[in-house]
Amino acid sequence: MAGIFISYRWDSRLKARLVFNYLTDHLRWEAVFGMDSIPPGKNVREHVKETLGRCDIMVAIVGPNWLQGLQEPSDSVRLEIETAIEIGVLIVPVLIDDTTMPMQDALPELMKCFAYIHAVQLDTGAGFSRHVDQLISEIDWYRKGAPREPIPPIPPPAEPEYFVSYAWGDDRHEGRQYDEIVDKFCAAAKKRNIRIRRDTEGIKTGQGISDFMQRLGRGDRIFVILSDKYLKSPNCMFELHEVWRNCKQDRRTFLNHTRVYSLPDAKIWTVAERANYAVYWQQESEKIRALIQERPEIFGESDFRRYRLMRIFSQEIGEIVATLTDILQPKTFEEFEKYGFADT
Repeated sequence: MAGIFISYRWDSRLKARLVFNYLTDHLRWEAVFGMDSIPPGKNVREHVKETLGRCDIMVAIVGPNWLQGLQEPSDSVRLEIETAIEIGVLIVPVLIDDTTMPMQDALPELMKCFAYIHAVQLDTGAGFSRHVDQLISEIDWYRKGAPREPIPPIPPPAEPEYFVSYAWGDDRHEGRQYDEIVDKFCAAAKKRNIRIRRDTEGIKTGQGISDFMQRLGRGDRIFVILSDKYLKSPNCMFELHEVWRNCKQDRRTFLNHTRVYSLPDAKIWTVAERANYAVYWQQESEKIRALIQERPEIFGESDFRRYRLMRIFSQEIGEIVATLTDILQPKTFEEFEKYGFADT
C-alpha cells in the first residue's frame, strides 16, 4: 500500500487536514499528516527521512505564509521538502486559494527546483471538491499511468433541503422513545410546510446509503438528535462528519447548518466524556487495522474507506462535539422545536 506525506505550515493545518481527509476517503493509500506523526523524543530529521522513505508522494500545502522561516536550516517544511527532493519522492504542490508558486530566488539552494514543479490550485470555498478531484487525478495519473474520469459537479437542489440525523432501530425502551421524538419533530415540521428528509424514508430500494449520507452532509439545515448510540454508529458519525467537512471545519458555519438536541445518554459535556468517544473509535479502528495487517487481501475499497473514517472519527470527534456543546442547547422538545424552526 503506497503512502502520501502531507507537508504543511501550522497556519494551514486545518486546510491540510481537509485535504488529508478527502484523500484518505478516496484512495487506498496510507497518508501521513506531516509533523503530527512525529513521536515525542524522536529525532525529527531521522523520522522525516524514514517516513518519506515509505511514501511515494508528498502533497505540499502552500499557503500565504509558506515562505516564512524557510531560510532557517531547521525549518520543518524546508527539512521535509529537501528530504523529499534528496530521496526522489514525487512532490505535488497544492496552492491554497490565491497563493502562487514561490520564485526560485526566494528558495534555499537545495529547494530551487521546487519553483518549477507543476502545482494544483485548491479553492477552499465553493470550488473545493472540484479542485481536490483534480488533485486525486494527478495522483492517480502517477499511480496508474492514466488520469481518472473527472467527477461531474453535483447540481444544487431546487429548494432548501432539511434533514434529520439520528440513530434509528434501537430496540431498547429508550430507543423507541427516541424514535417517537423524531416522528413528533417531523410532524411539527410538516405543519409548517417544511419537509424533513430522513434515511428511513429518503432511501429507495436499490439506492446507495452512502449517497444519501453525503447528500445529508450538504443539506441546508441538519437536525441532529445526539445519543450514545449515535456517537458509536459508523453511519451516524459519517453523516455528522460530512456536515463538518462540507462546512470546511469552520465552527460558525457548522453551527449555522446544525440544530442539536442531546438525549440524556449522550455523555458529551466534559473533556473526559468526549475523550471516551474518541477512545472508542480509536479502539474500533485498531481492531480493523490488525485484521488488515493480517489479511489485507480480504478487504475491498469500501472496507478501507470505513477503516479510514474510523481513524478520522477518533481524531476529530472531540472537536466536532465540543463545537456542538459550545452553545446553549434546548432542554425540552418544545424548546428544540422553537429553536430549530426559528429562522426557517
